[in-house]
Amino acid sequence: MRLLAFYPGATLPITQHGSLSAAFVPLARGLAGASVVCITLEPNGVLGRHTATGDQLFMVIDGGGWVSGDYGTLNTDLLTTPH
Repeated sequence: MRLLAFYPGATLPITQHGSLSAAFVPLARGLAGASVVCITLEPNGVLGRHTATGDQLFMVIDGGGWVSGDYGTLNTDLLTTPH
């Protein structure tokens, strides 16, 4: 078993690409450079626009915001609000 901490001080800050109030916790590293991380954003935080280095899974656990890519821009509030 591996216990993971997500409280301030246990996370690593993300400052690249104009990111603000963003941090991550590494969860796993696999073959061929694959990695799994959990990114947290404080209210009004920004994960700066960047080119992905590989395939990504983006999963909103709590809150909402905007995400963009080759497909355009998507409001994640639409994904987390029951309809």
